[in-house]
Amino acid sequence: VVYALLPASSPAAEYAARWGNGWEARDEAPLWQPEEGLKARLAVVAKRILPRELLGVPCTSDGSALEETEVLGLVVKVDEEAFDASVECNNGLELARNQVKETGLAWTDRQNRLAWIPECMRGGLQFRGPHEILTRPGLSLRIRATAACRAFVMIEANYKDLPPRNGRGLPELLLQQGWSLETAPAPAWQDAASTLKLLSKRCPEGQELLMPLCGEEEDTRMETPLLLMMVVVGLGPERLGEEMRRSFS
Repeated sequence: VVYALLPASSPAAEYAARWGNGWEARDEAPLWQPEEGLKARLAVVAKRILPRELLGVPCTSDGSALEETEVLGLVVKVDEEAFDASVECNNGLELARNQVKETGLAWTDRQNRLAWIPECMRGGLQFRGPHEILTRPGLSLRIRATAACRAFVMIEANYKDLPPRNGRGLPELLLQQGWSLETAPAPAWQDAASTLKLLSKRCPEGQELLMPLCGEEEDTRMETPLLLMMVVVGLGPERLGEEMRRSFS
């Protein structure tokens, strides 16, 4: 959590309303001494951010900078138990990461947005790459996390009358490697012609998960298209019951 310490010339709630973008007012605020013999209370606004997330200067809704505001200090409170993860391709590409949410962008190069998210993926980290990856044998993703997690991957299974962009049958290969086919429907992404297949795999704490990006079906092309989304969810105490159910089902 990042706390911004501001002059109390305006209430904290007014600062939070002007800054927007997730900043919230805090009731408690420290005193400071702007000059000898004089004490004044500060206004405090705060925002929770993800690890390694960039935090910029607040802007108005049209993108222009806010009127000049004197920020007297910043305090960062680190949540040592916060969950974090990264997903990197062995060609050097690290997938963009953000909190998964409905209406969030599905890929880095398209404006398609998620229209619905299954309950099992809520609260997770979404990892975004290009809308359509040209994959080939040997490409893979490495998933790292700070705690035990479950990785969810969505791959196109059907596209109306056209061949699905499934990376040479990647879902079938993942099933052979211990991934599970989810009973929950995959997220929708504003294209009714496309049907996604949702698979998942648990990664224990302290381990990495290596996922191939190309299946084993015969194909004369050097590279084949793959439409893929990924969400990684930390397995905190609130998910213990669901994980136990999975273990015995």
